[in-house]
Amino acid sequence: MQFSQILKRPLQAVSNLNASVFRRGIGLLAITAPAALLNLGLSYLASKWLGAEDFGIYYTAITAINVAFAPATIMNLFFTRAIAATGAEQGADHAKEASEKVFRLIASWGAVAAFSLISFAVIAWGLGAGFSVLVACGVALVIYVSYCAEVGRITLQSGNKFFGLGLFTLGWMTSRFIGGALGIYLLRNVWGGLLGIALATILPIFVLFRPWKMIGRRFFRPWAHQEGGDQNLLALVRFSSFLKLSAGFMLFMIVAHADILIAYRVLTPEQLSTYSASAVLPKGMLVLTLPLIQLLFPLIVGERASARPARMLIVRGAFLTLVVSAAGALMIDLLSGPLCTSSYGIASCDAGLMRFGLLAIVAMCLLRLAISVDYASHLDYVPLTLSLSLVSAAFALGVDAQWTTQTLSQGYFYFSLATLSGYAVFSVAARVWWRRELRKRAAALSASV
Repeated sequence: MQFSQILKRPLQAVSNLNASVFRRGIGLLAITAPAALLNLGLSYLASKWLGAEDFGIYYTAITAINVAFAPATIMNLFFTRAIAATGAEQGADHAKEASEKVFRLIASWGAVAAFSLISFAVIAWGLGAGFSVLVACGVALVIYVSYCAEVGRITLQSGNKFFGLGLFTLGWMTSRFIGGALGIYLLRNVWGGLLGIALATILPIFVLFRPWKMIGRRFFRPWAHQEGGDQNLLALVRFSSFLKLSAGFMLFMIVAHADILIAYRVLTPEQLSTYSASAVLPKGMLVLTLPLIQLLFPLIVGERASARPARMLIVRGAFLTLVVSAAGALMIDLLSGPLCTSSYGIASCDAGLMRFGLLAIVAMCLLRLAISVDYASHLDYVPLTLSLSLVSAAFALGVDAQWTTQTLSQGYFYFSLATLSGYAVFSVAARVWWRRELRKRAAALSASV
């Protein structure tokens, strides 16, 4: 074999791996970044086209929608793991069928939840509650169709169709932007904007799932009375697994925002305003790096389900997350002067506090990736060790100290590094234990045979 051929193989392997991780990750970020800007653009147009009072109501409604939609990230990872494992073990056809069943499950029970919210809003309004019943109905509709659309992202992620995932996300946000802008512009009220968002979100759902073809199929219990592959999938979507996943990510969200919770307790109102303003952009880095989790999670699940080593994939994923989060943090830090001092900047923010917040959030981005890797490897109990970090944060809160914005920002940076390091130790220990357990089971099985 010629030297050029020997050299060509590792280079080709690196090229293929880059195409599956680095290039896909950068490409996905390039497509989804405009989608995030469209969300900001809709709020900007609403501020221009609505009166001050109506815009306050609109922004409150959007905030309520965002809070109610937060569990969608947990739902996404939960069903992505199940469908990706099904595809790796049984093929693409079974994965597609599983995705349709997940859609029918979410669409049916989501409709019940939306109808219950609307009914409660109508009853409360009839009893004299001081809010617009139309706005409340609009909020419920937007939440419902958003959860249905999220199944589209689950389907594309689990099938490793990352270019399609980026286009779907961009198409969803584009139609949402156009529908919301038209509703606000034509009706000049909050209800019009929410109705436009809800109707526009239906478009990507219809394009991907074609729900009219599902008439007559099982909705509320799509896996009832099934055998074979469905039973394997049903084992992957147990409620106990969902609870562990939810608990772990809820703990992460609390850890990632622990400084804000402590700031509310120990700082004066003026200091709290400065600290919160300085944390807006650093906390936004978690949203920026979320597509990387959407990229890596199904890839790792597929490798595990196919019994292939995923170590290098995890290493490259961690490196990509570090590069993207560090680059974003550096860019924000370089622009921190005008961001905090110009008339178009964030009022009350402090560049020094922001710098420590940016350093801490890089550690948090890596921590979220580590949690996702453990879930992809079915080490569901490891993320629960984050409760130990919260105990230490509670102890720090109880210490009688003279907290300032500077000491809190520095303290949270060290807390983030300690949490990431401690979690890495627990994760490695769990993997070593699990490998030993698998060897013992294999040895016992071979001895019995």
